[in-house]
Amino acid sequence: MVDILYLKNTIRGSIISDVVNIAKFHNTEGGNNAGWFGIPRLVFCYVDYLGAIVYNNRGDEEGASTRKAVRFIREYFPKEYTQYADLLVAIWRHGTVHNFTPFVFYVMRGNKKIILKWTSNRSSKLHNRNVNMKTFKRAGSDNEIYLSVNICQLADDLLLSVDKLINKMQKKESFRNGCIRRLNNSLKMRNCMTLKTIGKAKKKILRDEILLAKNSCAGILKNDKQVQWF
Repeated sequence: MVDILYLKNTIRGSIISDVVNIAKFHNTEGGNNAGWFGIPRLVFCYVDYLGAIVYNNRGDEEGASTRKAVRFIREYFPKEYTQYADLLVAIWRHGTVHNFTPFVFYVMRGNKKIILKWTSNRSSKLHNRNVNMKTFKRAGSDNEIYLSVNICQLADDLLLSVDKLINKMQKKESFRNGCIRRLNNSLKMRNCMTLKTIGKAKKKILRDEILLAKNSCAGILKNDKQVQWF
């Protein structure tokens, strides 16, 4: 059973090593032309997970959900994220996870198409960080809008959101207990034959592949600092 230290050490530590430090590595000043999609993809997957820990299920909802991710952004990220929380999840979480690149959306206003695109900015300089969560028009077009994300600021704000969550858990016992209960539920083993999210045929495939894995072991794991296991 894990407690708040799991959030403080494991999850927060992972955000620093796997997100914040990688964003710094890929920033413009470092000269590494990468990280455009990878950092936001990681950030919003963490948001997905954190939302599942913070909020109760609703109806048939189980674990992570778009509703919880959006609510987490609105309640734990800086205020400038609030007005675009749904868009951010739709563009950056769903887009980069399911479509590799962020989604582009449009709406019709009368006979005009209003297009919402994205821009990913990887500079850690202050004037570039300041464009995070701001919108810009494209030269020569009033109906083509860009929502700007600065990946260094985004990574730092994810870390800030976790610190805000930990602080709230430390102050409110009932809230902390609920979060810890959901956190432990997220780590528990699952019977693949009773999963609610897949059908009977897929459950049987999972069962068969687990048994195949058991009968195909290549050896015995030994303590190795280069390997992590559950």
